[in-house]
Amino acid sequence: MLSCRESNFCLAQTPVCCKYLGKEFGLYPDKEEEVWYADVLNTTIHDFFGEGRLVFHGRGFTESYYTQKEETQPYIDWFKKERFAKWMGTLERCLAANNGGHGFAIGDKLTYVDLALLQVLRGVESSFPDTYSEQINNFPLLKAHRSRIESRPNLQAYFKSGRSRPMEGNSMM
Repeated sequence: MLSCRESNFCLAQTPVCCKYLGKEFGLYPDKEEEVWYADVLNTTIHDFFGEGRLVFHGRGFTESYYTQKEETQPYIDWFKKERFAKWMGTLERCLAANNGGHGFAIGDKLTYVDLALLQVLRGVESSFPDTYSEQINNFPLLKAHRSRIESRPNLQAYFKSGRSRPMEGNSMM
């Protein structure tokens, strides 16, 4: 839950928090049509997170992955075989819809959606490393987008700092 201490303002749901923080920090689309498309794409990205996370929790979604590794493996295998490329293809087409996929996810500037997209790509690489390395070249726009966004100086500094926690390698987190 996102909480602003100064005003007792609280928000829940990750996509909503991303949108709010995007607006707060100037990472928000400029045009109304882009705002709505950002909602669609941000929600799609978080649906991918949700589905990818659940396959690591085949017995119980509130339990640790490590307590259910054996029971969960068939779900992970299914996701890699049946869902990974479908989700990546959906995101590839979304990128292609904006400037042929050669800029940002929405409009002509960095938005919170670019950061969400980067995070989901980092998550799938961490959680499904073999599948990611085998298939990422099938999604050249996603690969290039990740490289462009990840190489931004402020993000590079963040990833090298102690504030950036390493991915766990499960649950897309």
